[in-house]
Amino acid sequence: MKEEEKFQIRPIISPSDKEFKNKVGAEAWEKIKSKTFRDNNFKCQGCGFEPYDVPAEKVLDVHLVIENENDPIDSEFRTTCVLCHVIEHADAAISQGYVALVNSKFSQGELVNICRNGALSSHVEDGDIRYLRKTLPEFLEELKDGRSLEGKVKFVFTEKYLKKLGINS
Repeated sequence: MKEEEKFQIRPIISPSDKEFKNKVGAEAWEKIKSKTFRDNNFKCQGCGFEPYDVPAEKVLDVHLVIENENDPIDSEFRTTCVLCHVIEHADAAISQGYVALVNSKFSQGELVNICRNGALSSHVEDGDIRYLRKTLPEFLEELKDGRSLEGKVKFVFTEKYLKKLGINS
């Protein structure tokens, strides 16, 4: 199974990467980042994206999956592209207006790649992607309360966020 097919939104409020970086310090964070990128073959574990023509540090991030409170350096990390990383932090993505809720036949990883490739509008026109009537604040409340079911609701990126990244939708 390809990465973009197995990527699932994990409906939790993710730990803050910024707070974690401050906790372990810049030097330790750079070691974690380097090791995580190498362990994941410089490939996004969400959608399968591999940067060929740009430095990995410009388009890949390290996502803190589960923090080990006793030994933060031994926490669980994964390599994500900047788009998948935004989805991993759904609460922040929603509050910043970076994502919209959809239902689709496509997996979340496939939706990320559709947005990256500027093909979102054509898939919406074809009916392959349908925007949900549920508001982002309603979804965020369900997410916080644990009522959101994994894989049922998916995200696409708003034109505002894609423009910020220099991607034409």
